[in-house]
Amino acid sequence: MPLKLLKERPFLVGLLLRIAIMILLPLLLDDGILLQGVKYTDIDYAIFTDAARYAALGQSPFKRHTYRYTPFLALILSFGSDIDDAASNNILLWWKKERYFGRLIFCIADALCGLVILKLRKKSRNGKDVDSKTCTLSVEMQDALWWLYNPLPINICTRGSAESFVVLLSVLGTVATATMKVEGSKAWLWGKAVIAGTIHGLAIHAKLYPVIYTASFMAYFAYQDEIWDNGNGNDNEKLDQDKEMKTARRSKYDTSQNGERDPKRVDDSFPWLEPLRLLRLVHLWVCRIISPAPILFLAMSISTFAALTYLAVYFYGQEALDEGLLYHFSRVDHRHNYSMVWYWIYLARSNLVKTGAEMATSSLTTLGRVLLLPQVVLLLYSSLGIAPYDLSFALFVQTFFFRCSE
Repeated sequence: MPLKLLKERPFLVGLLLRIAIMILLPLLLDDGILLQGVKYTDIDYAIFTDAARYAALGQSPFKRHTYRYTPFLALILSFGSDIDDAASNNILLWWKKERYFGRLIFCIADALCGLVILKLRKKSRNGKDVDSKTCTLSVEMQDALWWLYNPLPINICTRGSAESFVVLLSVLGTVATATMKVEGSKAWLWGKAVIAGTIHGLAIHAKLYPVIYTASFMAYFAYQDEIWDNGNGNDNEKLDQDKEMKTARRSKYDTSQNGERDPKRVDDSFPWLEPLRLLRLVHLWVCRIISPAPILFLAMSISTFAALTYLAVYFYGQEALDEGLLYHFSRVDHRHNYSMVWYWIYLARSNLVKTGAEMATSSLTTLGRVLLLPQVVLLLYSSLGIAPYDLSFALFVQTFFFRCSE
């Protein structure tokens, strides 16, 4: 029975598992019942709850030092800060206590992320049979293990990190909307672009990071637009045709008459050293990008981001723009262990003492700009070369190399 429940109700089990951990481990660790001096709750959660208190009092959440998120996050969490003393003793209102309310929202969002991943993986199989001989687990269990039963995201959200709520859920929502199958007129494709653009704009406002995915989404919608212009509404058939054409070109250019590889022939790889082919490729994608679907996506993304940012500044002043957005353009995370250059940056910061703050800051700024160039090249290459045909994989590639090089 338990195994059947794990397989057939992964979302429910994953959510209940998160709720149980978010209640139990803070009691055992934060309250010192199990271990003294070992805290389970993330320090960021204290920042969230402090900012929420200010928001509940009608004040700016940015009064809380180091709060550098959208003010609307603190506003949402403030509903767990206005519970009075009498209500706090009501066991039925445990979820509304400041200690649990934000964590509960993050856990629900994290479980929803897992649900979206389940749907995307099921869709990617497209009814194809999966060989289960290489794994004793069922396909459904394998899908659930990617996120819903994965200890890492469970740990992150139950400790009080807002990443799943602020970024991941909206990014996955954009992917799910963009890849949703469309049947009927081309207006449905444009409507899908509008909805996806709105969600993407929300994601960028919530945290600047998802802006790196914009080119990939636009390239994907440009490809979808081209499919409809060619009178073929089935994107899977179009993708299969493209693969067959590429295979034929490789067969033509990469092999000689006897079937062996001919080193003198030129394949259809990316034309890094061929200016004419590169210019033709650029021209092709410029024409694609200015088609209606990607333009609608971009317009809605910018409009939503601008509207939400304007509202944040209107209600909370210039500080909302400085701390919630502009700060992230200048921040340097010198202990980001995913980055290949974090130790280099860490050593450079020591110059604040040795050579003076102005020179060290200039050095770090120059270093950041230099490191940005390969990121931009890889971003454009993956956006135009991968995203039109496999959007989810393109976003994974971009996330991976950005996290390893920022």
